[in-house]
Amino acid sequence: MEIEFRAYEAANAKMRYWDFLKSHLIMPGHSWWEWSQFVGSKDSNGRKIFDGDIGRDEGGNLCRIFWNNDNSGFVADFPDGEMTSVAEAAGIMEIIDNKFDNPDLWEKINA
Repeated sequence: MEIEFRAYEAANAKMRYWDFLKSHLIMPGHSWWEWSQFVGSKDSNGRKIFDGDIGRDEGGNLCRIFWNNDNSGFVADFPDGEMTSVAEAAGIMEIIDNKFDNPDLWEKINA
């Protein structure tokens, strides 16, 4: 799995991706950035999935993507309590947003 990050720059409300971060020598640890790691899978459209993404499965069900210590991996967490590994769900899910750009949706899925 390739190791890659993206970072949300809250002050400017911009998501910055790995190429930008590397070219500007911005690395994890800078406190003014909120970091997300690439989970190693792509969605049904070929888009990279990151920690903090919001996905939708084929049935229209929304899920949150995050690291789960109990499962020792990234999971897709659905509001009905179903939790599956991102690797299993990736091919039937599309990424529609993320918790930084849409925190209200993130919390709604969590409710």
